[in-house]
Amino acid sequence: MHLLFVLTLEPNVEYCNFLQSLVKEALSRGHKIDALYLTKSAVALASPHFALGSEQKQLQDKLYRLSIEGEFPILVCGKAYRACGLPPSNLGKGMMLSGYTELAKCIVEADKVVEL
Repeated sequence: MHLLFVLTLEPNVEYCNFLQSLVKEALSRGHKIDALYLTKSAVALASPHFALGSEQKQLQDKLYRLSIEGEFPILVCGKAYRACGLPPSNLGKGMMLSGYTELAKCIVEADKVVEL
């Protein structure tokens, strides 16, 4: 089964730990994750300027390692990222600016969309 995770909520430690558990569970069951798409308030996780205390860098690193392990991209909505006043030239490791066209393509190709 092909999955797409769309993150919309402002990141916090519990939210990111829950996401990590879902992704690991999906991978362990043999599902393919097509992408992790950050939009709305979730784009803050893609910026090194956003801080969740000492946990923020660790959360970005965990997501990056998951994307490598699961072989899926972390896509960041460029419009939402700029709307938050974040500089597009400065994204977290392994994260790529994307748009609605890429999101639409991922939605069409996915068997299931999981929005958090």
